[in-house]
Amino acid sequence: MASGLHPKNMDDYIPPLKDQGVPNLVGTPNPGISIQVASFTMVSAPDDFVFADNRDINGNVMSDMADDSYEVIVLNQSDAADQGVISAKTGKQFTITGPDAADVVTLVILGKLKGQLG
Repeated sequence: MASGLHPKNMDDYIPPLKDQGVPNLVGTPNPGISIQVASFTMVSAPDDFVFADNRDINGNVMSDMADDSYEVIVLNQSDAADQGVISAKTGKQFTITGPDAADVVTLVILGKLKGQLG
């Protein structure tokens, strides 16, 4: 079997990854694509998600996006019948419509971060 067909962990080739406990990376076909993930409790219905006011799943303050050209996947963890729709996207925030107040949603945000090259 050719060596290129064996699974590899990137932390074997990039020492800072091993130091941080990150064995692998997510690859994208184009530069300038990032992933942010957050858990968000709806305060009202609809509700605005402001990046600077929220933290990601690791407790870090969310980063603003470069512009409104990003995608958001919303999963309602409280009520599967009330899934979310995203609108009014800007680099700083977006609006979630569908889930009720107090519903907890998981957000996966894909796109270019403010200041990111690519």
